[in-house]
Amino acid sequence: MPTLDCPDAVLVIAWGNPLREDDAVAWHVLEGLRSLKPRPGRPALFLRHAHQLAPEMAECVSKAQGVVFIDARRDGTPGEVRCEEIAPSAGSNPLAHSLSPQALLLYAEQLYGRAPRAVVLSIAGERFGMGEELSPVVRRAVPRAIRAVIRQAKAWAQPSPQPARPGSDEGALQHRRGINDDY
Repeated sequence: MPTLDCPDAVLVIAWGNPLREDDAVAWHVLEGLRSLKPRPGRPALFLRHAHQLAPEMAECVSKAQGVVFIDARRDGTPGEVRCEEIAPSAGSNPLAHSLSPQALLLYAEQLYGRAPRAVVLSIAGERFGMGEELSPVVRRAVPRAIRAVIRQAKAWAQPSPQPARPGSDEGALQHRRGINDDY
């Protein structure tokens, strides 16, 4: 994996098997992000895809402003998009053939002295058989997942808001604006 050139960039890593139907949804989200036209105010994204996460990615991860890991999952309602914060952790088998996102963050922290903020954006799949087509319900979830990546990158790019004055709803309004911004 090449080194991250832009320290203000959010690293987006999509992984999964592109030959196993909905397991390829992360690759489709990444291609959707790649096709977006530049727009003022849109944070810099450094896009990478892989069949699995590997220790070689740790240096690039350590240099990112934040990391969005995108993957399919087998549980949940097909097409459901979920975004969960994660922290560095060894997990149950840190020396396995492939790594979890948490283990990759731990490698970045231990080897390069820094683990950035990170989330796992997962899309619940419906079909995981042999094939290159996404199921219709998962295909419809791709635009929602793209918007979630952009929202997360924007949230990391913005400075933390100042605390609101007691008795005012100024902080809540500022928070709602940030969440509802269209990419």
